[in-house]
Amino acid sequence: MATLPQSSTGASDLYGPDELRQLTDRARAAEQSAWLRQRGIPHQRDGSRVLVARLHVRAWLEGRDTVASEGPNWSALNAPLKRSAQGVAHA
Repeated sequence: MATLPQSSTGASDLYGPDELRQLTDRARAAEQSAWLRQRGIPHQRDGSRVLVARLHVRAWLEGRDTVASEGPNWSALNAPLKRSAQGVAHA
């Protein structure tokens, strides 16, 4: 079994199986995943395990949007360049 990533404080960045069971009040991974999905908490399935970051649960508890990142939002980064290029073309 792989070890969980550790934060600088020594605590795992991910919920352990017992903590996840306590959070979701569900024992089976499929039910835990469904519970997290219904609440918009990003997570991943790894076989029979559910991986969920403490950061995402904390954001959900605080009422903040929890968005799973798939990488940089290139369209947001490129938008100013497009506007700048359009302005130059009109000059």
